[in-house]
Amino acid sequence: MNIYARVSLSLAFSSVLALGSLCPVAAAATKPTYDKKMQLGQLLYFNGNVDQAIKAFRTAAQLKPTAFEPHLNLVNIYVQKGDIPEAVEECHEVLKIKEGHKDVHLILGNLLRSMASSETDTEKQKELLAEAVKEVEMAQSLKADPALIQNTLGIIKVQQGEHDQAMKHMEAALAVKGSLPDAHLVKGVLHFKKGEKELALKHLDLAIKHKANKNAEARNTKADILFTMGKHDEALTEYQKAAEDDSRYLAAWSGQGNIYIQRKEYEKAKDCLEKAVAIKPDKNALYSLAVCKEKMGDKDGAIKFI
Repeated sequence: MNIYARVSLSLAFSSVLALGSLCPVAAAATKPTYDKKMQLGQLLYFNGNVDQAIKAFRTAAQLKPTAFEPHLNLVNIYVQKGDIPEAVEECHEVLKIKEGHKDVHLILGNLLRSMASSETDTEKQKELLAEAVKEVEMAQSLKADPALIQNTLGIIKVQQGEHDQAMKHMEAALAVKGSLPDAHLVKGVLHFKKGEKELALKHLDLAIKHKANKNAEARNTKADILFTMGKHDEALTEYQKAAEDDSRYLAAWSGQGNIYIQRKEYEKAKDCLEKAVAIKPDKNALYSLAVCKEKMGDKDGAIKFI
């Protein structure tokens, strides 16, 4: 089980997104039609009508080309949708209007490193990471949040395979803000990579403590480590909590399924693994589901998933 490889490269968006949350309207200084479109966009967004919210913010941007707020709202929406290229484009639009927006440079750095994580071309990946570093360093020169700066640089170093440098950046981030969950999570994974399992669990517990609500990533990573230590009951509990935090977290369902297979509780295993496969037809989850069905005597069903 390759825990390290499964670390989510979307780390730090939870903290950076707070910088790019929907911008309120400055009531007195703007045209009424612009105000109305901004207010409409916010109302639509908070009521879950995302596509119409995008249209409203784009109209607001057309009505007042000197306003960067509609574009910043679109950055936030596209990140939430997982449309990273569109979010990057909107960051560039913000910077055309408001050059030197420190938080947008930081957000852009995170977006570029996220694009690098899904890039299959090695050279293109390197280029994206180099661009990400430049954006983060620009944010640093503009005095953006130092904890988030160090945290982002640390994650980039993880992507570049420079683990010692990544650890230094995470330690620097925690020296500024000791309650930063993402930094504790990455430190936990790095300690595990070095074989320091107890230290890894300590930092994962801190990550969970400082982000007690909805921390599936840290709980799932903790479960993976407990599993490798042979503590399957504890691992199962953490996988279950990870799935409670995020019902779409594939690895949490897959992890539960594998433990239930070991326990010969095949009905429970099948239920968990089917949920995992429904989220995404991951090859490991598909194989585990095939094993489960074979164990249940359903050989024809097993063949379908091999």
